[in-house]
Amino acid sequence: MALPKIETLIKLVAAMKEEHEKLGAVIQEFDAILEGRQTIGEKIKELEGAYGVLWSARYGGAPYVWNYAKDRGHLKRLLRSLDVVELGARMASYLANADQFYVKSRHSFNVFVASVNSHAGAAPVADVIADDVAETKRRMQELRS
Repeated sequence: MALPKIETLIKLVAAMKEEHEKLGAVIQEFDAILEGRQTIGEKIKELEGAYGVLWSARYGGAPYVWNYAKDRGHLKRLLRSLDVVELGARMASYLANADQFYVKSRHSFNVFVASVNSHAGAAPVADVIADDVAETKRRMQELRS
């Protein structure tokens, strides 16, 4: 009887680990529902809403158009490492950033995902939102004049 190839065993172990992680995520969702905590879907919708409001405030009220197939996967992955408050603070910091690289991309969500770590240690979300709203009002006033 021949021994299985090591490469085959490595692939099978990797597949088992992936399935184990998926099952763990399902169990966490059950726990969240049973304990009355936010599910991953609710967290994603909350973050999408916050990002959309901040983006719209920055760019004159136009709604942010999501690429749900890709963007929700990114949010889900980020939520494995960061809680909603921290991720929201990083989003607010990113959207308040006047760096031309971010402005040129119109603060695309994909650019945020790629640069999420550079927005750590951001100002409290309420401060950033208030500053952003004040800046948007100032710009609107300038355009009206």
